[in-house]
Amino acid sequence: MKRISFPLFIVSTLFLFWSLVSFDKADGFETVSAEKFAKLLADTTVQIVDVRSEAEFAAGHLERAIMIDVRQPDFEKKAIASLDKNCHLAVYCRSGARSAKAAKILVSLGYKKVYNLEGGYKNYPYKK
Repeated sequence: MKRISFPLFIVSTLFLFWSLVSFDKADGFETVSAEKFAKLLADTTVQIVDVRSEAEFAAGHLERAIMIDVRQPDFEKKAIASLDKNCHLAVYCRSGARSAKAAKILVSLGYKKVYNLEGGYKNYPYKK
């Protein structure tokens, strides 16, 4: 019994880890490292979306960022009015949680190439 249990435990653990790592891709967006996010931002056709509050945005934000607060009831309306569905979207918040939520909403609205900054603005080392 012990010989079967250990391999089963290993396989189960690996499956669970793989599920958690690839969870966001199943939702249609990709969570990317700060390095990959910086490479995306080097392309001026990428739209940068800051989903934090006005106060957070005023305290500091990435150059070219469009602020659309995901916590506001008009988030979807503002996103549709402000963002091009043919462009790649680079989405961020303070820590990555709100931007993951926003990315999922954007995908549901028909945006195809949506990238979420892992760790958010607070951990982004390439601020200017």
